[in-house]
Amino acid sequence: MPTLSNRIRLAAMEGTNSNAPLLVFLPGMDGSDLSLRRQLGGLTTAFDARCFCIPGDNTTDWMGLVKCLVALVEQRSQSSRSV
Repeated sequence: MPTLSNRIRLAAMEGTNSNAPLLVFLPGMDGSDLSLRRQLGGLTTAFDARCFCIPGDNTTDWMGLVKCLVALVEQRSQSSRSV
């Protein structure tokens, strides 16, 4: 299990429906959720929309980011099953 940075996270979007299937937005070059906010529209009614937030000063390589993402999704999956 990779060590997760406290700053890399799955950020809940406004109006998130935590009972719905997970939709993870993978950000572009800016590492933010700005482009998602333009597309969000009705997605939050059908999905638990989360953004994989990577701080601008993060230097984790591609495989490290993949491992962080997998671990975060697994954590969310386990926590939603226990509810």
